[in-house]
Amino acid sequence: MKPTDLGFTPEEASKFGGPVLVIPSATSRGWRYRYYSSEQNRCQEDLKKMLDDRARENATDPAPYCTDNPTAPPIKGNALVF
Repeated sequence: MKPTDLGFTPEEASKFGGPVLVIPSATSRGWRYRYYSSEQNRCQEDLKKMLDDRARENATDPAPYCTDNPTAPPIKGNALVF
């Protein structure tokens, strides 16, 4: 998934860089993607906070992760929700 796949213009997309925070959802088919500016990529810091919160809450839903190559969420049915 590139920023342009999610509706960002090529000019806006050119400002993003580095890992993307992917936040899967157990209750819906939509996943969230957090793109960061290439100058201030905080994916690892945000991920650590989220994982710490999940550990405190004993969460069992899919864990967020950082990646350089985010993929589309698994499709179940005929709709894709962002």
